[in-house]
Amino acid sequence: MDLAYLFRILLKRKWIIIGSAVLAAVVAWILTRNQQKYYFSSTRISTGFAIPDEIKINESSTGMYDAEVKFNNAINTWMSAPVMSLLSYELILHDLTSPNPFRRLNVKQLQSSTYKDVNLTEAKRVFKDKLETMTVLTSYKPDEKC
Repeated sequence: MDLAYLFRILLKRKWIIIGSAVLAAVVAWILTRNQQKYYFSSTRISTGFAIPDEIKINESSTGMYDAEVKFNNAINTWMSAPVMSLLSYELILHDLTSPNPFRRLNVKQLQSSTYKDVNLTEAKRVFKDKLETMTVLTSYKPDEKC
């Protein structure tokens, strides 16, 4: 009987509940509509490194330490300069070629001398070549400086 009484009270006040939810949504939209978008990505990667569950009597128990060393080496490889550079090239090529880039330049950035000095077709070619050959950009080559 108490549950039926609760539902009757909620039905009487349904416009207050719906109105407050809509008002909160509108206020949240107004406050966040001009904020810059930030994205966070996460992933699961299977490394193949595992610690066996069985207990070995005769052998030394270095399996845990070996797995930790292998996993730390894998993390260092993923965070290395060549891997981060290749990821950066993928993102740059996406922004240069996609109709929906991650970041759009504003009018001031489009009018800057830095943007006007860059040959976009040459930049796309250089990034594609670096991505295919899996090499890093260098400041020693004149076509890779800009």
